[in-house]
Amino acid sequence: MSETTKQPDFTLAEAAALLRQRYGRSGTLTPLPGEYDQNFRLDTPDGRSCILKISPPDTPPELLAMQDEALTFIARRLPQACPQPIPPATSHQLPATDRRSRLLTWLPGTLYAHARPHTAVLQRSLGQFIGQLDKALAAFEHPAAHRRLQWDLSQAASVAGYTKCITGKEDRALAERFLDAFQRRVQPCLPHLRRQIIHNDANDYNVLTQNGRVTGIIDFGDMVHTAVIHELAIACAYAILDQPDPLLAAAQVIAGYHQAYPLLDEEVDLLYDLIATRLAVSVTLAAYRETAAPGNAYHQISARPAWAALRQLAAADPTHARTIFRHACGLRYTAINLPPHSTTPSAPHLTARRQHLGPSLSLAYDEPLQIVRGYRQYLYDENGRGQTAAVYIKQRLQMQSPRLLLQTVRPAFVRSGGNPESHTTPCAS
Repeated sequence: MSETTKQPDFTLAEAAALLRQRYGRSGTLTPLPGEYDQNFRLDTPDGRSCILKISPPDTPPELLAMQDEALTFIARRLPQACPQPIPPATSHQLPATDRRSRLLTWLPGTLYAHARPHTAVLQRSLGQFIGQLDKALAAFEHPAAHRRLQWDLSQAASVAGYTKCITGKEDRALAERFLDAFQRRVQPCLPHLRRQIIHNDANDYNVLTQNGRVTGIIDFGDMVHTAVIHELAIACAYAILDQPDPLLAAAQVIAGYHQAYPLLDEEVDLLYDLIATRLAVSVTLAAYRETAAPGNAYHQISARPAWAALRQLAAADPTHARTIFRHACGLRYTAINLPPHSTTPSAPHLTARRQHLGPSLSLAYDEPLQIVRGYRQYLYDENGRGQTAAVYIKQRLQMQSPRLLLQTVRPAFVRSGGNPESHTTPCAS
């Protein structure tokens, strides 16, 4: 479907008539939002619910057939993970628009966008679920999936011309920066990546949760045969929205995915750029659609948090992001200008601290920071979190006593091979 595809505009009465004629069902209809399809929730008198989806008239029938086949295929491997098609009650010939309708079972749960809080457990379960989904889809094949789709991340360069629709100069430059990085760093790698059919739209309004875990996914309209790593990048792009530390949030999702469907080194190394690319594509197309259809709230639903996440990613160091993502997968990594390292638990360092420091020099945090290395203006703890405040620790110790500085810091420098940028010391205030 093209960007000019017009959504159907069935009235409630017309949708109710379609349900009776084709599916032999009736009940209370509630309109639901959608990008291309017109959606209605049906609540029947017996307490059951399902969803009526009416696709645009120009929707190729083979795309709808692919979606139904994929839903059935996945259900045999992941029960209750996605809606299931409900066959028509009549085989009578129907008008073309009616033949574009489908009835699906209702999948219970709370949208990821509305779930609170977004804990590490929830984020990791998102990765596990998407990994299980891709593992199941690895054996699925359909000719309709081999298509050119604007939302396929492999085609991200095709939206670069739409950045002129972004009104703010700084915002436009930010989107162009990441789309350019995609063309320079990702595009040359695409021919060498694993490919398969993927869901391709695991955004926070398509993922369902129950009891603090991800349990289901809906809307298979963007399925495409492409690089499998795009699936994880898309899930991460929406999982980091409104998160104080997007890299750590993404790392949880990545760790869960890797546990379910192991990643390759070259895939992990592209994730930072791909996550940013998905967000850049999203905000660019949202700006374009705003010019074509002003005031459409659905098209702008993720624009504000997506811009905020892009700014956070722009402030992060790409090499540091790759290090965090590789660490999340348990893959070996080499830090910037430093040899590979392994960190030790905080407990022995806290014991040594109590032996050399008095109680008047308090800890700055409830959970003491264990600084293991430095890069640029940041010091990093054993979890890869940057700590700008920690740069003052050495100055504080120097003011207390030069001898104290030598007792606490110098042994760590010696253990790290004499490099003052790699040490392991719990932080004082």
